[in-house]
Amino acid sequence: MKISFEKMLEMQNFVKMTGMKLLRVEPGSAEYELPVRADLTQHMGYVHGGMVSALADTTGGTAAAATIPEGANMLTVEYKINFIAPAKGEKLISRARVIKSGRTLVITAIEIFAVENGKETLCAVCQQTMICLLPG
Repeated sequence: MKISFEKMLEMQNFVKMTGMKLLRVEPGSAEYELPVRADLTQHMGYVHGGMVSALADTTGGTAAAATIPEGANMLTVEYKINFIAPAKGEKLISRARVIKSGRTLVITAIEIFAVENGKETLCAVCQQTMICLLPG
């Protein structure tokens, strides 16, 4: 299925459900915000690790998708995430950049920050590999 980058973003139903908001996208970089809600937290009140991972995956995927040919698609091949500090506060900010964009694979680096009382604290780092699926 050949779709545009804008249509690819519109079709992200999971992103809409979680409340993630795209703040910025350029070829090779992206930034998202996730307002913290009680239904996204675990038993200690921190944002669940699965949600932090999903935010990282989404941000890296968007940065990668902004580098591929029109009509191509992206899928995650793998990612590794390190949790550094509890994800607590009013919101999370995720920033991704493309490290290497090849013909088929795109490698991204993502940092997730928890924002509490206006102060950003690095809470996770992630490295991701995406595959570019060309139309046809």
